[in-house]
Amino acid sequence: MEKKSPDKRILRLLIVDDSPDDTDLLAKNLRIARFMLKTDRVTDAAGLQHALDKGKWDLVVTEDKLKNFTGRLALETVKRLNPTLPVIVYANEIDDASMVAIMHAGARDVVIKSRNARIIPAIERELDVAAARKEYRNMMDMAKEMEDKHKAMVAGAKDAMCYIHDGVHLDANQLYLNLFGYSTLQDLEAIPVLELIDKEDHERFKTLLRKAANNKPFDGSTEFTCKKNDGTAVYIDISVANVSHKGENCQQLTVKDITKRKAAENRLKYLSQRDPLTGLYNRHHFTKLLSDVIEKLKTDKIPTALIYIDLYDLKDINAELGYTTGDRILLKITKMFRESLAEKATIARVGGDEFAILLEDSTLKDAKKTADILKQQLQKTLLIDKGQKHSCNCATSITLIDDASLNAQDIMARAVAECGDETPEPKAATPAPNQKPVVNQQAATDKPKPAQPAQASKVTTPQQPRPAPQAKPSTPAPKPAAEMPKPAAARPQPAVAQASPWKQRIQQALKENRFKLVYQPIINLHGDADEFFEVLVRMIGDNGHLIPPGEFFAEAERSGLMKDIDFWVTEHAVEALGSLHSDGRKATFFINLSLATCKDKNFMAWVKESLESARVHGSHLVFELEESDIASGNEDTNKELMEKLTSLGSVISIDNCGLTLDTILNLPRQCVGYMKINRAQVSVAAGNVDKRDSLTAMLAMATKLEVKSVAKGIEDAHSLTDLWTFGFQYVQGNYFQHADSEISYDFTPEDETELSSDAMPSSWSR
Repeated sequence: MEKKSPDKRILRLLIVDDSPDDTDLLAKNLRIARFMLKTDRVTDAAGLQHALDKGKWDLVVTEDKLKNFTGRLALETVKRLNPTLPVIVYANEIDDASMVAIMHAGARDVVIKSRNARIIPAIERELDVAAARKEYRNMMDMAKEMEDKHKAMVAGAKDAMCYIHDGVHLDANQLYLNLFGYSTLQDLEAIPVLELIDKEDHERFKTLLRKAANNKPFDGSTEFTCKKNDGTAVYIDISVANVSHKGENCQQLTVKDITKRKAAENRLKYLSQRDPLTGLYNRHHFTKLLSDVIEKLKTDKIPTALIYIDLYDLKDINAELGYTTGDRILLKITKMFRESLAEKATIARVGGDEFAILLEDSTLKDAKKTADILKQQLQKTLLIDKGQKHSCNCATSITLIDDASLNAQDIMARAVAECGDETPEPKAATPAPNQKPVVNQQAATDKPKPAQPAQASKVTTPQQPRPAPQAKPSTPAPKPAAEMPKPAAARPQPAVAQASPWKQRIQQALKENRFKLVYQPIINLHGDADEFFEVLVRMIGDNGHLIPPGEFFAEAERSGLMKDIDFWVTEHAVEALGSLHSDGRKATFFINLSLATCKDKNFMAWVKESLESARVHGSHLVFELEESDIASGNEDTNKELMEKLTSLGSVISIDNCGLTLDTILNLPRQCVGYMKINRAQVSVAAGNVDKRDSLTAMLAMATKLEVKSVAKGIEDAHSLTDLWTFGFQYVQGNYFQHADSEISYDFTPEDETELSSDAMPSSWSR
């Protein structure tokens, strides 16, 4: 049988040799070996470089010694221009040292011409290696292309994604790793996904995976509580799909981080259910709980009692000593209620000085015993203020709730009416030793009026309490001005010219430091715990009472003293801020500036020195300007002010914004950080479709411009609903806390997710 000849192979061969005879002999032998040749011969470096630049070659064969060239130089030229192109050295003779050197330099082989039979196998070997390398490279390129496409799809996804097999992680994108606090995929591989899920959600999560694997719908919630690598909680929403990944059937989890949304929902829910000062349930939510109890009693028949408590002395304390003292005693009383009552007791603050307590599984006798204990404890709950002891007397009523009860409103009406039947004499404040007692004349002569019985439909809702925040008991007051180093530049001193009585009082107050700073928190609705306060000022009157700015600001503006007040406020605010920062509280202050101060060219330089002296960075100061002042200000003055603000690292907040962004758009973008809108404007927009759309669009555009929105003037819980609908980021108002000289608002939302009435805020220990 005739032997089948092998297929011819094409060989593109570049020969570096000055001997035509040797070149022809090599070509002849290759043709005999059934190669189809495309050859070229060069004799020097220039020819070699030209051939390599213009042609595509499979192999280079070079003579070791040429007249004007060497094989070593030819090898170096090839490696420089085409590192993967194989080179075989073809030599008449070569010593062992030179052979070793040229092999180390990158030659694939060295063949002696006198034994040229080796040249053909050497060339075939190199061609086979090159073909295998090319095939491997093509396969790797294909694999990399597929992997890159897959990674691009996963990495480009807007949500975190991972792949699991039998509940164990196989792969994940960077968003998923970041979400759970892992640096690399290797840190997460082989970890069961169940380890990331909270134990209480394990069964529901396994049911989700099992139903997804069988292509069955899952009718439960796909929101889960998870834990990050550092143990902190994160809330996610999961969708599951069955896919093939790296040759295995697995499940793809698409994960959305809903932590901020859940925090905002919990915060809004908390605010709508709770009294801001005490953390107890408010009247609205307590009435709902009472309705639930009534409905439950229709089937369970468990006796439940309602204790209603009226702290009738509190009004006198607030009137004589101020709301701050009244709030402090309320917090102590709330703490006492918590410590004295069982876990099943539900406590609410249903008015300014009224409390309601639901006692489950309690008879009338048990409730009376509990009420007597609370009265006794109330007598022992004293607050010492300026050397005087203060306590609150109370009137109580007990109402037994059974299945015959009509509704929550009827029960509350009966409790209020019966509470008026018991009106003990209020006690005057007990002075400390060697102190002359201070007598409240009205409290000494008049007894509290008993509440009149009323039908359920005529129940009068007790006056809303003056809400306040959860206070931090250990927060020190800002250090006195004397403890802080003074800036080198002295602030301008007020004039002492004769003027109106108010002008003289303002000048005297500036001279004698008879002003006082108070602070109101600005609260993030999305759960961020950064401490923001607006700094406000009060004048200290002759009798020590605080005069609100509404009484003296107009005269200060007319007489040109507003700038002096601004300097005083800024100086003392920066000192207080420095004190907070030294205590580890990186708070930010909003400071109001008048138009006159904005025009003062020395103000910002003075602020810079004050900040350096207090060791506070300018990014912790926000200067609040009225929109009308900016609009009426000189364009060059505004520009200069903004440039100086930027150099400090500070931004401005535009106060009392209208329902447009004209002012913001006319200012340098990086200078405006906040915009404040009054609650009255929000109320108008809520009732007007056109204005609602305008406000919604304006807030959306402000978010894109990275300008944060603040709704101010919030006085009650009902106002929060509209704010949430519009998308405000921050809120401010007396509902959360009245302006107070103590910087004590607790911004941490850690206990707000616990909506049960047994979660006692830390501020109750005050």
